[in-house]
Amino acid sequence: MKIIYHCYGGTHTSILAASIHVGKLNKEKLPDNKEINELKYFDDVSPKDYGKIHFVGMDELGNEIYSCGMKKCASIVKKALKDILKIYNLQTEEIYFINTLGLVTFSIRIGGFLSRHLGLISLGRPLVIYGSRSNFYKIVNFVDQVKENLTKTKS
Repeated sequence: MKIIYHCYGGTHTSILAASIHVGKLNKEKLPDNKEINELKYFDDVSPKDYGKIHFVGMDELGNEIYSCGMKKCASIVKKALKDILKIYNLQTEEIYFINTLGLVTFSIRIGGFLSRHLGLISLGRPLVIYGSRSNFYKIVNFVDQVKENLTKTKS
């Protein structure tokens, strides 16, 4: 299966969730600022990269885990991708889109705007990391639920 975590920019909650999913972040321990900051693509995707699907890793069941920024167009992007798969007679049942936009906190939203849109990384990134750490276990629970649902789907 291919699992695509997506949010507005594809650079914060989707990266965190995908990284937790593949074990790049230990879900039992609150990561420090450095661990979050060193995640590939974290607070490092620019608006020109919206819609690009980034491979994050493989999970323990062999699923491929990705992240993507879809802005406010998630439903359109998902339909288009599934239709393209159908055109090429590829399995659409093997792709799952997981929306992480509901995990965005106020500090992630403001920090992301400052960092990614205004280029004020030294102001925005600390806010994003603060919001990510404060919401970490909520994201962990979300990913655990996704994994549980995927296990049920495979059964």
